[in-house]
Amino acid sequence: MNQWFYNDQGQQRGPVSPAELTELRRRGVVHDNTLVWRQGMAEWQPLSLYPEAILGPPPPPSPFAPPRTQAHEDPIGLPVSGGPVVYGGFLRRWVALIVDSIVLVLPLAVIAAIIAPMMFGAAGEDGGTAVIYLLWLLAAPAYYASLESSEWQATIGKRLIGIKVVDLEGRRISFGRALGRWLASSLSYLTFYIGFLLAALTERKQALHDFVAGTLVVDRWAFSASPEKQQQRMSGLVIGLIVFVVALVPLSILAAIAIPAYHDYTVRAKANEVLATTGPAKTAIAEFVASDGSCPNDWSQLSGGAKPSSPLIGDSLVGEFDGGGCGMQITFASAAPPKLAGKELYLTLDAESLSWSCTSNVDTRYLPTSCR
Repeated sequence: MNQWFYNDQGQQRGPVSPAELTELRRRGVVHDNTLVWRQGMAEWQPLSLYPEAILGPPPPPSPFAPPRTQAHEDPIGLPVSGGPVVYGGFLRRWVALIVDSIVLVLPLAVIAAIIAPMMFGAAGEDGGTAVIYLLWLLAAPAYYASLESSEWQATIGKRLIGIKVVDLEGRRISFGRALGRWLASSLSYLTFYIGFLLAALTERKQALHDFVAGTLVVDRWAFSASPEKQQQRMSGLVIGLIVFVVALVPLSILAAIAIPAYHDYTVRAKANEVLATTGPAKTAIAEFVASDGSCPNDWSQLSGGAKPSSPLIGDSLVGEFDGGGCGMQITFASAAPPKLAGKELYLTLDAESLSWSCTSNVDTRYLPTSCR
């Protein structure tokens, strides 16, 4: 129990006895901020917290030697701790993930909206989702790996929440390990998110991908020169972000329902607009059939202005259908919404009742009620 280990420039040394540790302190190899550990301790701690590890007071500085530089105490990647480590809990990590998802997806959605029509033409709306997924697979690993291996040691979401990613000794991780950590997160999705829930159940708040990558998520001030700044409780900013995210979830669900419904409504409104332009044509065709007893074969046989006209109409024909019946065929122009462009409306006149019926090869949800 009296055998100690100490951190020497990031390397573990020992075991040594208190007498040996005292000698190392006298020689300047170890000092008050050197991290030490012995059996029974949960974490490495500064030597200054354990006076029983050394024998007697520290020696006075030599008047013939320059003061020992402290630069090696906190080089990039070498952890410094002065107390218990505060780990990033499940809730803080979850809010950070939501923030990062928003940071990633919003610009990708804008890019997809621009390039999808170029790639898929009229099917751009359907292809947009595929483009977003493709862009996300390229952007997400670069985003997470580059930021978590940077001096921040955190993504934008983690930075806002006040947490960072370190290795098991508290050091800054490399780009390769950060990339492997992101790839390992797929295991948590494959386990139906149970891998993420481990962050709420394990002692050091590690998710499944943390175990695989050998990482920890800790308070941004843990393993730093100012460990006393660690937040044991969530700050006002974190609480505010949590409230925002909690409110965002139901709003997102409503948006997921409302936006497609509104899109369907706007497409259906365009179809209604085209159908409304056929009013004069219906009247002229019905009058021609009633007086002539036959179906007109060309718009020129009808009164002027009978032919439907709209920027949404690409072509229109009047005459008898192959299956019988008199009426007109309206083809939507390329300027119409993609769900309508190139599709047709078929308006058929009942010669006996002089009433009209409507059919179409347009998806039913985009059709006016009279054409369903």
